[in-house]
Formats: sequence, C-alpha cells, structure tokens
Amino acid sequence: MRRWEEIVGVFQALEKGDLEACIVIGNLRAVFPADSPEAKTPLKTIKEDWIGQKIGLLGTDNPEKPAITRHFNENTDSNQNLIHLQKNVRMNPRSFEQIRQDPRIDHNLEE
Repeated sequence: MRRWEEIVGVFQALEKGDLEACIVIGNLRAVFPADSPEAKTPLKTIKEDWIGQKIGLLGTDNPEKPAITRHFNENTDSNQNLIHLQKNVRMNPRSFEQIRQDPRIDHNLEE
C-alpha cells in the first residue's frame, strides 16, 4: 500500500501469523510483515465484530503511524458525504485533513 492510498470496503477478515498480518477488505488483501509498523495500528484498532461492515485502511506518510483504520458508522452516508480513494489515486494532505476532521466518521485513531 502506497502513501495516501486507501482501501475502502466490507471488512472480511483479520489474520495474523508468525510472519505476516493480513487484512481482507472486499476482494482485496492487504498483507504486511507481522511486526511491521504498517501492521501495528490495524491489528490494534480493527475489531472482529466489524466483519461485514464498511471500513477503510489508509496508508500515510507518518513513520510513527504508517496506516490508519476507520470504521464507517451506521449514520454515515458514504455515497454523498465522503471522498473515497480508489486504488492508485493519491490525495493531498489538505484533503486528508478535511476527511480526518469530519465528525460523521469514526476514525479509530487510538492505538
């Protein structure tokens, strides 16, 4: 996953082995080395009861938090109110900041 690239879709599974961690969102698999910083945040913030719900996994340029997860709550009208990134589309930090401050989104930025 590149910086400012996001995967948004229905959460299917979260798997952690000795060598790698895998987050399955829709029909995409995001695979990271198990002990990498990229795997740390998703493994701590994604909850198993989110299976079947819409989530996002965003790569950032922050070395301390190279990945951010967000859970779309039931009150979010994602088709009209949110900007979605598609694979290989980059976003400037100002646009990301606008999304990050949107009160309608549960960003789950806590570690």
